[in-house]
Amino acid sequence: MLVENDPRVVDIVLAMLSDKHGLKGEETVLIDGEEEISVRVAISRNIDICGVLKKRVLLGLSQYTGDEKEENALRLLSSKTKVGEELYKTFVEKQCLNLGDILVLFPSCAPGLDALLSLFSSIAPRYYSVTSSPLNKTNSLKIAFSVVNYVTDNGNGNGNGNGGGGGADLELRKGGLCTSYMEGLCSPLLVGGGDTSYEPTLRIFPKPSTHFRLPANSKYPLVLIGPGSGVAPFMGFLEHRKLTKINSVEEAGRSCEGSWRGGFEFGEGEVGVGIGDANDYQSVQVTGAVELFYGCRREDHDWLYKSKMKELDFHGDISGLHVSFSREKGKEKEYVQDRMKIVDDGAKDGGIGESRLGKLIEEENAYVYICGDGSKMVHDVLDQLANILGNGDKKKGEEKCVFLKERSRLVVDIWSL
Repeated sequence: MLVENDPRVVDIVLAMLSDKHGLKGEETVLIDGEEEISVRVAISRNIDICGVLKKRVLLGLSQYTGDEKEENALRLLSSKTKVGEELYKTFVEKQCLNLGDILVLFPSCAPGLDALLSLFSSIAPRYYSVTSSPLNKTNSLKIAFSVVNYVTDNGNGNGNGNGGGGGADLELRKGGLCTSYMEGLCSPLLVGGGDTSYEPTLRIFPKPSTHFRLPANSKYPLVLIGPGSGVAPFMGFLEHRKLTKINSVEEAGRSCEGSWRGGFEFGEGEVGVGIGDANDYQSVQVTGAVELFYGCRREDHDWLYKSKMKELDFHGDISGLHVSFSREKGKEKEYVQDRMKIVDDGAKDGGIGESRLGKLIEEENAYVYICGDGSKMVHDVLDQLANILGNGDKKKGEEKCVFLKERSRLVVDIWSL
């Protein structure tokens, strides 16, 4: 997905270009010999001005600062001295300062458009998993995202919005570039009662996954583990499997239909192939079990696809729906790896039996998919999986995990916030 910079930051930069260089946002420029675009579009789409500023950029900005004290301060922040390193970490990194912040804090800093285009890199594309199947005939493509919104650390460990410094400490509310952009586009739709003709657009490009995909044959069971928005690709998996099954019934129905080659006519309705014939065919087709593990903080707050999951579970498209909550009031914290253990040993899940997941993976050749934030979750899940496969012998279980990875039966797709 290709996104644009925060309009508030763009406006700050455009105001500086107008005041200091007489360059208006509506004026057109030619960049890299391509089609002419407006200055506003160039600032909005061509350079990443919302990311945390690197030291080399701070050093570059210092060259366009008219005040000596401000120039020295920017040079110090970009230096490799001990003081400079500490100030950069506290003042820039912890505050997540971007170009707009610097232009406000250092009002004499006034780089021209050419300088901005050379100092700042392009906005990196953001990748999101598609949550719908290509067999879906609604001409829609769905994604899921969690809005990143937080208060920066003010240097005293108070990154929680509580102040903590009597108003003297710098404390800023920040949002993720891409998720904030998409939230802004969706806001009129979420409010309701707005203009029904409103049709926001996103610039996207397809990037097929080379490894995170369903097995070719639906007979293989699936173990899907995806806390938070990590469940997004699995909703696409499940929809695709369901539509594949429906399509196979329809195809069976069509293949059962023939042309009568006899020498006499049948009356209307005397010969026909109905959906029952197709279902007879489908009944001999094997579809593997699906165990879905999902985790979020609270059931009534951030359970993504709650109604859809329950619908799939009710209709048998999911063999086991296992949801854990880490911040549910009055209950102990539970994460997906905890739920995996409960389900596997059957202690709290209706007496299912010993090593349910282990047997599914080793005896029925199930495929295991893990998707989500890789900062900690994936390590805990893999540890639990190793314990399950090793039946308590973690080292043996880790060797089995390596075996599964080599055969693309254990597939991991993670990111770090």
